[in-house]
Amino acid sequence: MDDNCSTAKEKEQVVAVEKEDSEGVSPAVGILFSFYAPENVAATLRRLCPAMRIVFVSDGSDGLKPEDLEKLQTLEILLSHGRAIDKFQLVYSLPNLKWMHCFAAGVELITNAVQPDRPFPGYTLTRNASYFDLQMAEYVIGIILSRERFIPEMLEDSKNRRQRETSYRRIRDLSDISLGICGFGSIGKEVARVAKAFRINVWALVRTLPTESSRCQTVDEYRSVDKLGELLSACDYVVSILPGFKSTDGFFDGSVLRNCKEKKSVFINIGRGNVVSESTIIHALREGWIGHAVLDVFHREPLPVESSLWTHPDVTITPHVSGSHVDEEKFLKTVVDNYERYLNGDPLLHAVDWRKGY
Repeated sequence: MDDNCSTAKEKEQVVAVEKEDSEGVSPAVGILFSFYAPENVAATLRRLCPAMRIVFVSDGSDGLKPEDLEKLQTLEILLSHGRAIDKFQLVYSLPNLKWMHCFAAGVELITNAVQPDRPFPGYTLTRNASYFDLQMAEYVIGIILSRERFIPEMLEDSKNRRQRETSYRRIRDLSDISLGICGFGSIGKEVARVAKAFRINVWALVRTLPTESSRCQTVDEYRSVDKLGELLSACDYVVSILPGFKSTDGFFDGSVLRNCKEKKSVFINIGRGNVVSESTIIHALREGWIGHAVLDVFHREPLPVESSLWTHPDVTITPHVSGSHVDEEKFLKTVVDNYERYLNGDPLLHAVDWRKGY
């Protein structure tokens, strides 16, 4: 949870990378992932940066072959995804790597693999910071608008050829509802910005309360983590955008969500599934602590078909799509910009602090 209103520092966080190109040939850029169509990524990169030498390592679907491992051993730059790096245990297995770019906003699958008895990897890790911010903010506002205007109920009535005008007159102005944001990094700030455009009252959970001069104008109330209960009890909607760190495991488990009981808050999770267990959600609904759960992320993905969440009437499930649309050119802008910086020996944008994990 970033405590500073401005995202400029995060966007401009940089780590210098040494340029090593003794033969005068630009270093090859390896691609290892299957999460996004690698052929589209490679084609777009070639169009945006014709001088870039691209080496396709593998899509990882059939594991890594000896020749794939050989390529990885020689690469100086690698574009990948946390799932692939974690699956093949590559964090400490890339001896010549100088720069790894992760095609995700969260890189915990990589940073969580850092071993406490070993030094941090010697390469720079960058991430797709800010790309998904607006998409995820629109997802949250879409959920709120849909519920506040009874869209699901009216769609069901439409299927059944019913018109129940009087049933939908209990509409609240959005200025009368409160949204609590847990996880106030760049995504959380964008959620706050869009919510405030609809005059929603915004609460933000932060590690350290901001000074008067550093407060976001889009936030009405701040609460520190030890005051989480106050935020939960005051908000009609609570959205978790917390990262999947070991420190956030079970963040909402136990009786934490009891604090939502007064308003029967709608709990929305678009961050990571580790912050709350399936059993906690079911229990909170059964006890009437929360009124509904909208879940886009889970402990196991895809969510197993036997999960009781599927059939619960007060649970809405979406398939990890709150931030999913990929416009290749926008998506790869960070890579292209950083590649030019790398060749020029300049600092890289959106670099991850290994100690913090983001």
